[in-house]
Amino acid sequence: MSAEFPVPDETLQGTFFAVIGALEQSSGPVRDFLVTQLIGKDLFDMWKVVDPMGLLIKELTCKGIALPEPRLIRSAGASTVLPLYFVGLYSDRKLLAQGPGETVLAAEEEAARVALRKLYGPTPPWDYTAPHEQLQKPGTQALTSG
Repeated sequence: MSAEFPVPDETLQGTFFAVIGALEQSSGPVRDFLVTQLIGKDLFDMWKVVDPMGLLIKELTCKGIALPEPRLIRSAGASTVLPLYFVGLYSDRKLLAQGPGETVLAAEEEAARVALRKLYGPTPPWDYTAPHEQLQKPGTQALTSG
């Protein structure tokens, strides 16, 4: 319980660290109960990032990495009801992440979320590369029937 509403980030951070510290020191059914509830949950499903690009810029600046540059990689159905855009985030000409969206801004935000996932920990095996690049690797022969 907090006397302030909305609860400040510092209070939430202190509470979170206190719970983690208590879990670290406990060795019993409480830890087992809580840990089993978290198995299979994705941190990024529970943590809604309000400004992913702002947070990404802050993290990259702290690590001394060049700021991300969004670029439109692919688009489909731009003049239809459901367009699809893929935006890539580049830093020093290196692709950090890419993400899809119904608008260019939504795709940029998704790409920033993917980049944050890569910075903070394990990421799902999403691969948005063009399928034809994966079908046949150089030096291999395609099998034909006949």
